[in-house]
Parts: sequence; C-alpha cells; structure tokens
Amino acid sequence: MSTKETVLIRTDADGEIGVGHVMRCLAFTQAWRQEGGKCFFAMASIPSMLDDRLSRDGLKVTDVQSRQRADAEDAENTVEIAREIGAEWIIVDGYHFDSNYLKTIADAGLKMLLITDLAFEGPCPADMILNPNPHGKESMYPNRKPGTALLLGTKYAMIRQEFLAYKTWQRQFKPRARQILVTMGGGETSDALLRTVKVLESFTDENWQARIVLGPANKATSEIERICKNNPTKLQLERNVADMSELLAWADLAITGGGSTCWELAFMGLPALTIILAENQRPIAQALAKAGVVENLGWHSEASAELIDHHLKLIIKNSQKRETMSKKGRIMIDGQGSSRVVKAITEYNS
Repeated sequence: MSTKETVLIRTDADGEIGVGHVMRCLAFTQAWRQEGGKCFFAMASIPSMLDDRLSRDGLKVTDVQSRQRADAEDAENTVEIAREIGAEWIIVDGYHFDSNYLKTIADAGLKMLLITDLAFEGPCPADMILNPNPHGKESMYPNRKPGTALLLGTKYAMIRQEFLAYKTWQRQFKPRARQILVTMGGGETSDALLRTVKVLESFTDENWQARIVLGPANKATSEIERICKNNPTKLQLERNVADMSELLAWADLAITGGGSTCWELAFMGLPALTIILAENQRPIAQALAKAGVVENLGWHSEASAELIDHHLKLIIKNSQKRETMSKKGRIMIDGQGSSRVVKAITEYNS
C-alpha cells in the first residue's frame, strides 16, 4: 500500500476545545506520510506551543481567515486552501463543524473524512466517518449519504509514533505505585487539576513522586506552580512536553481526563483514574471503566478531594488490579488504528 495523495486537515485547538483533535490528526499524518502522502493543516486557532510541535514535524499550518470560526466563509476558505495545495481529501475534526460546513466541502467535489466522538443528527455528506470510541455505532449517523464508509470502534484509535515505539515494551508492577502522572489535557480543566494536585500535596508517604502536565490554557496555573515550587521533590511540573510517551513509561499510575489521552494510556498499559472534564468524555470514560481499563471517578465537579484521595490510595497499593487494568488496555488498543484509517482511505480511492 502506498499513496502520493495530499490531505488537508481542518481542525482547531484552544483553551475551550483542547488539543486532542490536533494530536490524533497528527497520528494520522505520521502514518499517511509514511506511505508517501503529504499532509497540511488549516486552522482558525492554535496555541503557539502546538504550532511549534507541528512545525518540528515538518507540517505547515495555514491560518483560516473568517469572521467566525466554522462559518460559511471559513468553509469556503478551507476549500480554496485545499485547491491551492492540490488536496484530494479534507479531514474535518471538531464538534463545531455543522452540516452546512460539510456541505460546502462536498459541493466543491472534495472527498471528506469526518472524525468525531459524537452522534451527527443532521445531513452528513462525508465520504467516511471515523468514531474511534467503544460507543461508536452506525445508528449515530442516520442521515449520512449512501455509501458512506464507517470506521467505528477502538480498532481505529490513532496512536502517534512516539508511543508505537513501546509496542513490545513490558511494564513492571510494583507492590505500591510510586510514580504518579497527572495529565488532564490542554484545555481549561475547571478546578479538577488543582484539586488533584492539592490531594497529592497532602500525601504523607515519603517514597513517591508525581509529575504534573500543565496544559497551555489552565486557569489555575499560578496556584499549581506555587504548590509544586513548595514541594519540588514530590511534585514536578511538566510544560511543553515534547514526548508524552516517556512520561507514560515512567509512571506507575495516571490521573487523567476522559479524552483521547485515554487511548495512549491504554496502549502503554498505564492504569488510570479518570475524571470527566467535558460532556463528550462521558461515554469514553464510562466505556473504558466498564471494560476494566480505567477507574472512572465521574464528572469533575463531583470528584471531590476526598473521593480522589480515597480511590488513589486504594489503587496505589493494589498491584494486581493495576496489572489487570494494564493488560485489558493493551488488548483494547493495539496501535494499528492509524494504519487502518490510511488503508481505508487508500482502498476507498481504488
């Protein structure tokens, strides 16, 4: 299988949206370029940190000019960008792109892959729909056009190459988890991250360490910085992380949001406590908990400090449960999702 085609990816990232849409599209670009294809990004919003990351990967980002993100002007400009670079496909990833937006792309004669975690009730003219979640079902897309290819389920979860390097790596399970990773995405995480850091601050056990990944849009940055500065041997702040796989390999346990990061944790076999930070994360966290891959602490406003503290202390000393969660995660996410998506597009063209 090989392709010389050019793909344009239309997505966004900011404090409200987070960075997960871009990062999973980055996983696609790595697999697509490996097969000889070309990829470009068109975005209306992107944090400078993420822009730098894409540049380091040799990916060009074109600014989509419009009065309002995802409006008619945005769609028309995206079509024009696609024509300028000679793209045969546009990949659209974001919940703010509606039927009218997708119709503009389809009417321009461009092939389209819609990546979503949600149902799409309106008319959907996409050629392919990708929902890489356990709850992804055909019935979620009742108004798709005839012949639309559906890529549903975790077999299509796209994992970046930095993680794939750990495909045969074996995790060790200590009697007590000593190294804790806290990562809640690149968006605004209400006060869930701060509450978790305060729980860790109160730990009296001597032999442990936590590394806190701080996203670019967190509202509690100054308070988290203060806590970590006062506890430098226990709480280490991580900014602008270039390689998350190293942190996931380092950790014995994670406390995380319920978004796309969960697929990376599952692939790496890292047991986790999840806190739901946005409504679209709810079915993901619930499905993973049902499968025994994570322990779900529920909606962020209901995940009190006492609840976090209780579940964290229990799982820290339960190595058997952590090992079982790890094994189930690695079975669920095999790392071949990006390759399967590339193959589906290639076969759709043939």
